[in-house]
Amino acid sequence: MNISDIDLWMFFVRGDRDSFKQLFVKYYRSLCVVSEKYVNSSIVAEDIVQDVFYSLLKNRENLTLSHSPKAFLCRSVINASINYQKKYNKEQVSETLPELEDDINPDDILVTEEMYKVISDSISSLPEQCKKVFRLNRFEGLKHKEIAEKLDISIKTVKNHIGKALRIIRSDIESYNALSRK
Repeated sequence: MNISDIDLWMFFVRGDRDSFKQLFVKYYRSLCVVSEKYVNSSIVAEDIVQDVFYSLLKNRENLTLSHSPKAFLCRSVINASINYQKKYNKEQVSETLPELEDDINPDDILVTEEMYKVISDSISSLPEQCKKVFRLNRFEGLKHKEIAEKLDISIKTVKNHIGKALRIIRSDIESYNALSRK
């Protein structure tokens, strides 16, 4: 029997644990990917998603659904991720975070998850020093000079590694896009 997300949600709100489990299994992974874009840590993202589901379970009688369950869950995870950033990072939420939209298209989550995997795999396949420089710059926010000092290399070498990483990642994204259009 194929049951809709709305029906699953309604059963869940009425206390059916099996429907809760089905919603969790169906959306857990993609919601972790969404959260990770905000908090830059897969472990923290998993905690946030688990906390959101726990909170939903605890407060299920008071939940009202104005959009699809997928959109509701996604919005809940985004809000929890931003709250985490505000609470645990001394800096304000970065301006580089993805812009929030009023109407999230939940179907885009799958595309985003696939693209995230392509980029993640591409970064993982970089030569070791190139990967290290790229991560220090993009994930830890270090400037070229700071990376050069930390790794005892020249600023020009830092710039070359970042340029190389970006070329490889762009190429992998273009290859993925070309394959997905076929």
